[in-house]
Amino acid sequence: MGMTLMVGSCSVLLTFFWLRICRLRSLIRRRDQRIKRLLAVDALTSLSNRETLFQTGKQLLLTFPDADVALLSINIHQFRAVNEEFGHAVGDELLQQIARRLQTCIGPQDTLARVGNDQFSLLLSPYYDAPNTGGADAFGGRAKTLASRILSVLHQPFYVQSHTVWMEASMGIAIAKRWMPNLARESTKPSMNERSVLSEQRSFGRLLSQSRVALSHAQKAPTHPGNAASHRYAFFVPEMEARRSHQAQMRRDLAQAIERQELRIRYQPIVSLKTQQTVGFEALVRWQHPSLGLLGPDRFLPLAEEMGLIVEIDRWVLEAACQQLVKWRAEQLYPSLSVNLSGVQLSRPDVAAFVRSLLSRYAVSPSQLNLEVTESVMIAEPIQAIDTLRQLKELGLRLSLDDFGTGYSSLEYLHQFPVDVLKIDKSFISTMGSPSPIVANNESQTNDLQTNDLQTNQTPEPQQSQSPTQIIVRSILSLAQGLGLEVVAEGIEYDNQCAQLRHMQCTYGQGNFFDAPMTGLAAGVRLKQNVA
Repeated sequence: MGMTLMVGSCSVLLTFFWLRICRLRSLIRRRDQRIKRLLAVDALTSLSNRETLFQTGKQLLLTFPDADVALLSINIHQFRAVNEEFGHAVGDELLQQIARRLQTCIGPQDTLARVGNDQFSLLLSPYYDAPNTGGADAFGGRAKTLASRILSVLHQPFYVQSHTVWMEASMGIAIAKRWMPNLARESTKPSMNERSVLSEQRSFGRLLSQSRVALSHAQKAPTHPGNAASHRYAFFVPEMEARRSHQAQMRRDLAQAIERQELRIRYQPIVSLKTQQTVGFEALVRWQHPSLGLLGPDRFLPLAEEMGLIVEIDRWVLEAACQQLVKWRAEQLYPSLSVNLSGVQLSRPDVAAFVRSLLSRYAVSPSQLNLEVTESVMIAEPIQAIDTLRQLKELGLRLSLDDFGTGYSSLEYLHQFPVDVLKIDKSFISTMGSPSPIVANNESQTNDLQTNDLQTNQTPEPQQSQSPTQIIVRSILSLAQGLGLEVVAEGIEYDNQCAQLRHMQCTYGQGNFFDAPMTGLAAGVRLKQNVA
């Protein structure tokens, strides 16, 4: 009896422990599943995370070898600014609202993931686009339609904690092409080598990289006012990758350009329209690339700004300009020299101290050095710009407002800026005239008349009707006269442009009509011709 009772008790205990073990195993399994789910999603938006997207993408490419697979990379603009202005709580809620809007645009088989702070990715399932229902064209069309819809819904205002927030986005689209139409047929199966190449082409890592390349292209593409959403996406094409590789090489080369002494200065004459004498020059930076030759600023200065090199280049140009003034001084030549100052440089608190040190080191007269800043830069940061410019002005330097007339608040801020010179943007000058017609049998006579005109400063009578550009230029000149400012007209290419500006009593001109940018040695020769 006792033995039976003991055996029964042991059986009950074993059953109890077994049940407890089973329960614990179940709890552990559910916990592991919960952890796995948590690891698979973004904690803030509950979307798939980067790792889940990658695994889903790899599986999708294997599951649909005979179908196209598309990936859309989405970048939200100005999100960092929202965080800084309204706080991270508003930023987090904004991301949640963005995620919900994106989910309204996609199908149940698509995968939407948050892969960065303000970056999302959308993996389109080929389920909707089987080969017998439209193929590649239909699939690309779906991606395009979806991209336009996403950008449109994101362009609508967001209402977050009593704040109204407007956001924009850019999107890059990449499509992994199918292996071949009928992979199941032996005659169309690729060889082992072909399979290896095709597998690499259809790898998800490559697809992700291509979508980001397309995204970068879309972000740099210009938009049209009032229709921005339709112009902020781009499909990947192989040429983009080639351009990206080229840009990467340019970045590596530019990082060493100053150390390798590859930067050059070219000097474009600034001419008195009345006397035709050269009164100064503008220092223009060039890059003597080891394989691409002499590059203009548009080829590398935007890249320098992206890389954070623009301050170093600005300072190199300033010092090179001072060195050139010293060389000219040794030849008894004392022209003014204009140097462009970037917005990044203008925002630095130490720029005035740096310029002061250059003036002292090279014993350069401040009145010879003219610093140019663009109107857009000054309007963007007016308080900082005014403070910095006043410090530079106190050093005795002359200051020019470049590209005048292209900004939005010229008149509002102009009286606050301590500038001496307005430079009329070349876009206005370019529309004022074209090459004068010359009759072949009267060529010498025409040239004689032009020469006499320059010598006597007599200009053709203006036409009765004026173009809008002429009216704008006259208004700028009148404004400058009222404020006691000098004016330089940029981009003069033709004789009739020069004649019109002279008739309008514009003081100075600059452009290829007078001469193209030249070396310091050639500029010195030109100055000596003034004396002669």
